[in-house]
Amino acid sequence: MKKKIIYILLFFCLYNFIVIGQNKLTLDQCINIAFNNNEQLKIANIESKYYKESKKACHEIPKTTFIYTQGQFNSIYNLDNNLTISQIIPFPTLLMAQSKLAKSYITGAEYRANSVKVDLALQIKELYYNLQHSLQQIILFQKEDSIYDLFLKFEDSRIELSKKSILEKSTTISESYLIKSLISNAQMQINSYKIKLKTMMRVKELPDIYILSDDSRMLSIDTNLFISSSHPFLLYLKEQINFSIQKKNVEIQKWFPDFMFSYFNQSIYGPANIYGSDYFLTRANRLQGFQFGLNIPLFFKPYHSKVKSANLSLDIAAEEYQKNLKDMQGNYSVLVNKYIMTRKNIDYYSKNILKNAKEMSFQSLEAFNKKEINYIEYLSIISKSFEIERNYLALILENNLTVVELEYLMNK
Repeated sequence: MKKKIIYILLFFCLYNFIVIGQNKLTLDQCINIAFNNNEQLKIANIESKYYKESKKACHEIPKTTFIYTQGQFNSIYNLDNNLTISQIIPFPTLLMAQSKLAKSYITGAEYRANSVKVDLALQIKELYYNLQHSLQQIILFQKEDSIYDLFLKFEDSRIELSKKSILEKSTTISESYLIKSLISNAQMQINSYKIKLKTMMRVKELPDIYILSDDSRMLSIDTNLFISSSHPFLLYLKEQINFSIQKKNVEIQKWFPDFMFSYFNQSIYGPANIYGSDYFLTRANRLQGFQFGLNIPLFFKPYHSKVKSANLSLDIAAEEYQKNLKDMQGNYSVLVNKYIMTRKNIDYYSKNILKNAKEMSFQSLEAFNKKEINYIEYLSIISKSFEIERNYLALILENNLTVVELEYLMNK
């Protein structure tokens, strides 16, 4: 039985060291790979470039019109001709309004790209810490399983088995099968998280993740901070309000008249009489002049409807911003309370329950070795001890996911 104690203690001391010594991908590396490869982020960045190029066309002037006319203007001869050049120029305030609208497009696209970025980072972090939890969980399962395997080997080494020994062995086998099933499920969960992470990162192979050490796998945050008004998603929604304002202003400016400028140059071929004197005009005798006019809207209802719809669009954008701001503030308050309670539970576990569970494991082993308790009692105590450790891991996961969401809301 002394050999049992030596083997079990060696296992407890060495197993974590062997597994945690791996050197794999860190969280920051996963996020950076996802930023470089994710199509949604690439699309958002392309949209920003698209609107920057489109802004260069916001001062577009309508095409210049050239009209040439040949025919009979003044006589029986069909050699009369006319060349007219005309240009329409929008009201200057309309061009200025379109420029501001184009800037709003650019700003909105940039905020959207940043919003996609923080959303992607949030998803990567959640997957990463879920994966960390499953990796730590499977280590715990394997530790427990190895204890059962050791006892089964010692039971198999006995020449004769009493009814009591047979019961102990059957109980150990049942517990071993249960733990092996949990290990299998945990491994399936690990593979599932890795596949999701692979999809988010857009890599060909499943990523190998570095297992965090005990002193670095629990996140913390300052709950005295408040939700940041500079959150990319809120900035994007706020810019949609500005966009609606600029859109409305463009529709209003369309009410103003357009300026029309025209120049003509023509000849009137044939006889003419000026002040009683007869003479003959040829194509070399050119007549020219200028025209100036205004394009004024006579039907106001369509313009009025566009301004009205722009007002409604502004109302929608304002309500959308307020809704999401209040939702995020409410979610922030819930998460802060959840974080505080989780930290209290973690502190209580680490100072009391977890410490006692480890002492309970070693004391029960010693008591079993001295035959003060039977194997079934010892097995029950060990199972309870591992259950406490699993609950502690679940609290750490809950804490980390809460911190990740708080960091997202505070734009950290």
